[in-house]
Amino acid sequence: MRAAMERYLDVEVTGLDRNGEAIKINASGWQARILQHECDHLDGTLYVDKMIPRTFRTVENLDLPLAQGCPKLGSL
Repeated sequence: MRAAMERYLDVEVTGLDRNGEAIKINASGWQARILQHECDHLDGTLYVDKMIPRTFRTVENLDLPLAQGCPKLGSL
């Protein structure tokens, strides 16, 4: 299963480390995307809650063209 999902390119994440000390992480690119994904887990948000439905693909239809106006998969 694959679909496009909007994500910020740069993020700042704050929290506490394992010792209860405040930490701040500034991330961009792939690391920013991963941090947003993990924060979604902490908030109870699932992939299907945020995906752009018209870009949804399964293995069987992955090579079919997207509807006009859809962002390309992997471009967000």
